[in-house]
Amino acid sequence: MKSFQRLTLTLTFLVGLNVSVWAQKPLKVEAGGIQIVAKQESEEFDSLRPFHQQLGTKVALMIHGEGLIAIDTNESKLSAFRDNKGTNLLVKEGFGGDGFDSFPKVNDAGTLGMVDVRGGGIPTKGAHSVQVKGSLTVSQGTQSKAVKSAKVAFKDGSKLVAGAYTFEIKKVGKPSFGDHPMEITLKIDQKLTEIRAFRFLDVNGNEVESNGTGSSSMGFNDQVTVERSFSLAKEITTGTLELDVWQDLKTKTVPIDVTVGVGF
Repeated sequence: MKSFQRLTLTLTFLVGLNVSVWAQKPLKVEAGGIQIVAKQESEEFDSLRPFHQQLGTKVALMIHGEGLIAIDTNESKLSAFRDNKGTNLLVKEGFGGDGFDSFPKVNDAGTLGMVDVRGGGIPTKGAHSVQVKGSLTVSQGTQSKAVKSAKVAFKDGSKLVAGAYTFEIKKVGKPSFGDHPMEITLKIDQKLTEIRAFRFLDVNGNEVESNGTGSSSMGFNDQVTVERSFSLAKEITTGTLELDVWQDLKTKTVPIDVTVGVGF
């Protein structure tokens, strides 16, 4: 009996250990592809420009993990982008310059993300590989909780308070495109990184199909004003805003150290 108890305790410990190891599984960054535009003989973005791109080098970075939510390119760092002969490929500085692409992607399963690194330089003749070094800042989470506002009139100026978030309805009207009969724009003076999803409920508590139609953010650091627009499949005069809010959101820094050539 004592041997069985010891065995049970050992198995329980091992199972718990495995779960812990899985939860702490490290994120991994690797190169997914490389693109080089070495000649640009057309000044127009037409079919005579290779890949329809400007001169330069681009490497697609793939990040693998669990519970991926987003890649923050503003907080990510790029310390080196060069060929194996030491040629620096980062030649354009300032706004719109070289560095991380502004539109990273993460799949719905949260297991794969991608972001491009671009540089205006091209590898030196005879170079055979390109190195990217730095770090990616990513957010991770696996558990979320729904919070709702009270029922309010969906009209300009109304306040929607859901959990820690107070939105102002900036505008209600007809969408500028699409078949939906209604578009609503929400405004808030705080970041929305912890919000997983927005849902709109009619006066009877039924969810109304919605699609995001626009997003903007102005400000610096934590002093921001964010606007989000949604088109709704039916008009709501009085309703509820429901938010899906991450409960275990974490920010992690993942090192980048990849070398990519023509032979994957």
